[in-house]
Amino acid sequence: MEKQPIDITKFGGINKLHTRELGQASIGKNFWTKSGSLVTREGCSYLGPSFSSPIKSMHTGGTINTQQKLFVEVENSLYLVDDSNKTVVRSGLSGPPLDSVQYSQFIIFGNGNQMFSYDLKTGTTEDLKNISKRENGNDVISSSPVPSMSRFLSYRKYLFGFAPEKENGNKIYFNGPLLDQDGADLGMNKDVWPPDHSLAIGSSEGTSIIEAIPFNTHLFLLTRRNSWRIYGYSKDNFEVNTGGSVGVYGTGLAQLVGEIIIWVGNDKRVYAYSGSDTYPISQQIDELLYDKDMGSAFTHTDGVRFWLVFPSNPTVCFVFDLLEKNWYIHEFPFRIKSAVAYYGVEQFLYFGTEDGRIIKLAGEGDDAGTPIETEFMIGPFDLESRKVKVKSLWINSEARNDFNLTVLPFVDDESRTFKPIPLQVKKGEQKSQRVRMSGVKGWNISLKITSKERISELQKLTLSVVARGVK
Repeated sequence: MEKQPIDITKFGGINKLHTRELGQASIGKNFWTKSGSLVTREGCSYLGPSFSSPIKSMHTGGTINTQQKLFVEVENSLYLVDDSNKTVVRSGLSGPPLDSVQYSQFIIFGNGNQMFSYDLKTGTTEDLKNISKRENGNDVISSSPVPSMSRFLSYRKYLFGFAPEKENGNKIYFNGPLLDQDGADLGMNKDVWPPDHSLAIGSSEGTSIIEAIPFNTHLFLLTRRNSWRIYGYSKDNFEVNTGGSVGVYGTGLAQLVGEIIIWVGNDKRVYAYSGSDTYPISQQIDELLYDKDMGSAFTHTDGVRFWLVFPSNPTVCFVFDLLEKNWYIHEFPFRIKSAVAYYGVEQFLYFGTEDGRIIKLAGEGDDAGTPIETEFMIGPFDLESRKVKVKSLWINSEARNDFNLTVLPFVDDESRTFKPIPLQVKKGEQKSQRVRMSGVKGWNISLKITSKERISELQKLTLSVVARGVK
């Protein structure tokens, strides 16, 4: 019998299912695939300022006429940070990490204990207040306080807020227009909170709203057991409808990614909502999520990917790429406590660490001095359910840099172990390189490929095999 090729013409992400495609990895970390090619993920670098305590939360905001600003919360203060400086913009904070949303020229911050705004034009902060009207140019403060809110969002022309941890956790509040003494509408105002501007979901105050996300024609709300939708354009026609029976595991575990809402369900599976249907998207990695501590996890998005972050040392991130429709796993040599996406001239993620550092995820370097280990296992390969002997492995690449690979074979029906096989890939045009393999034979054969140098990029693998016993 002649040699026969087993080709992998397209690489994919992580997939633990037995029905995975041949180019998908059963285990692996620290790589992306793009149009079938495999590359090492971006590296990390430190942003200049550091802190002596963990970074509790991170926030960004900006206007057409102002550069995007980065804010970080450390201990009892909120800082404005750039490449080399940090400036306190609010002190005396207490309680849980701040949440935020941009509303017009303001960034609204709050955690249930404190609620305040930052003016992007003036660089000043002030507490949220409840103005009943403007009389002869002066604001008249209402006798009704601002509702206690720890989560915020902007939808249509309204600023919404809610507080899952409060007694009225099933209510979502929204602001209103500022009126003058004659009842003339002076426009929507962040400091106007009429007592009747709230919506309740469910029939019980125990049905707390955990997440609320603006989505096309409606607001999408999640409790621990269900989803809800709020339709309408104004106070006069807001309408609350029930959604589906899949709830969210906890706070901070839902994101709008592109045109899809993605969240961690109360069964630890990951779900997506497209506007009409709710469906699971984590089948490929479900068995890896079952034993994870979702209570310490949080999620984020960079616009096209859903990041499920498990703070530890190293921090492990499960990432779903909306464009590639694949899952990936990344490890970082920091204990990540918070994250935020930066949308300026460039787009990237910032991470905040337990040791008070700001990490920028971008570029082709290492992880702030620590090499990135890329790893993936593909297979098992078989030849029409016949026992095979591997003659060689051909690796096709179009390398933008020199890098070394290690190939380690695994045979599932033999107990013997193999020595890692080294391969050096040189920078240059598209080419194929051969890895000779000796004594690798069996029913099902897998290959684990690792590198502590940046892989850019692998395009194709071909395993040359013959039926066992044929020379």
